Amino acid sequence: WVRSGVLRPAFTSAQAGELRAHAAHLQLEGLEWLEPEAVRLRAPYLAPNVQGALWSPREGHVQGALLNRALVAA
Repeated sequence: WVRSGVLRPAFTSAQAGELRAHAAHLQLEGLEWLEPEAVRLRAPYLAPNVQGALWSPREGHVQGALLNRALVAA
């Protein structure tokens, strides 16, 4: 497992409103709302119409091949 954080971009005002509400509700869990400028700095490859993003720094991912090997070995 790698703690890499997860960025959930919003491309419409409806998505932005929903993600802002999540950020406000889950702020104590470390989630935060990023304005478009901050999103572009973190992820410049996203479409220019990004409205902002929910940033969850505590989330991560597993490397599928390593997980598969571990499950086979178990």
